[in-house]
Amino acid sequence: MEGAENCTVGGKSVAFIGARIWCPVCNSEGFVAWVGPHRKATMNGKQQALDGDECVCKCSPPPICIASQNFAWHSFEAGELAAASSNGKAPGSEFARGLYDEQFALLDQDGEATRGIHYRILAGSQILASGTTDMQGRTQRIKTSDAQGLRLEISR
Repeated sequence: MEGAENCTVGGKSVAFIGARIWCPVCNSEGFVAWVGPHRKATMNGKQQALDGDECVCKCSPPPICIASQNFAWHSFEAGELAAASSNGKAPGSEFARGLYDEQFALLDQDGEATRGIHYRILAGSQILASGTTDMQGRTQRIKTSDAQGLRLEISR
């Protein structure tokens, strides 16, 4: 699992929402998706992943992530969870609002940047950005006010 290199616990990088993750069941790369309540806890602008978040990969239903650490957690009062549920939001959704800033880097099998690749980035069916990768194989940065699952589509 991808993690924040400058933030480790017990020698392991702290995982974040949107981090790349390898699924050994379907043998594909996926990403960590937010499930359930989270308090705002960011490292370098990325929301901390928690036990119970999902691995969005080719599996259906998606596998559940299991934390490797158990000394820290997010807790909620019953009233907070009830208020979040009654207003139609997922529990905890208003607790972790903030700026999310993502960018993809496309690399070939040797780890070299793939420049000039046409792409588009979507959230659901909405196209958030489209263009061509730069000299370092990077897309435009995508900034959102909430955690979102992003999909990258590429064509040559």
